[in-house]
Amino acid sequence: MNFLTYTKLTPVSSNRPTKDRVKSRRQNLTTRIDQQIELATFDMDGKPVPSAAAQQVKKWYWRDESGELYFELRYGSGTIKMDPKGKDHAFKVADLPALIGKLKKTQEAVDLGYLDTEIKTAADSLRSKKGGAK
Repeated sequence: MNFLTYTKLTPVSSNRPTKDRVKSRRQNLTTRIDQQIELATFDMDGKPVPSAAAQQVKKWYWRDESGELYFELRYGSGTIKMDPKGKDHAFKVADLPALIGKLKKTQEAVDLGYLDTEIKTAADSLRSKKGGAK
């Protein structure tokens, strides 16, 4: 008795659907933005960030020496470059509530496809650094 007879399975020809990279990248970035919103909310409320979340998520925002608040968009371990020359990558915001508002607006822009080119560039840059070529 062979496998097919024993299991009563019939082989068929089929192709797996391919994953839409653009949608996948958008979803990845919006998930990461959600995490940043959560971290900023903890900071704003003065609550400690749960240790599991703190270990897995690096903050995309910081304060400089003068106390100004900045944030950057990241894809994987790289920064999403918004300036074609690649110099300016950070955004200045007034405070944590403004940061949360800007992150939510950024999420909407990602969902609408406004950052597809920048996300693709960041993803390609990461892939080239890792030595992969897909």
